Amino acid sequence: MKKLIFSAVMIVFMTFTMSAQKFGYCNSRALLLEMPEMAQATSELEVLAKQLQKKGEDMVAKLQSEYTALEQEIAAGNLSKIQQEEEAKKFQEKQQQLSLFDQEMSLTIQKKEAELLEPILMRLNDAITTVAKENQFQFIFDQGTQMILFAEQSTDVSSMVKSKLGL
Repeated sequence: MKKLIFSAVMIVFMTFTMSAQKFGYCNSRALLLEMPEMAQATSELEVLAKQLQKKGEDMVAKLQSEYTALEQEIAAGNLSKIQQEEEAKKFQEKQQQLSLFDQEMSLTIQKKEAELLEPILMRLNDAITTVAKENQFQFIFDQGTQMILFAEQSTDVSSMVKSKLGL
């Protein structure tokens, strides 16, 4: 009998607790794409990537030109074996510099992306937090991560977050 009463009390308590919780969801990726700051950040990243890519292409073109000239010098017999070895070492060093530039280019773009996205993500997170507090949501899930199995349309808080973002 005690177990039955305890079970009944637990069911009532769990029902009360479950009904008191309020859940919401939004698609943060879609919200980010609508934010003007995101378009500006994407544009800045594209400009930087194009500049670095152009610089890399120029380095490759120069290296190819130098290699062609070196081949012509060797074919003409203008370089001794020692000079050829020295030129080959220089050429290898330049190839390594080019490879290093490629790595640095990737790191530069990643750092710039993180620098540009940090304030945008903070603003979005602040807006979501404000919506959650103002509307007493216990949880807001990100629909963009595909982690929602079921959601009522009435709990989509994207429009409220847009309002907080001024979109």
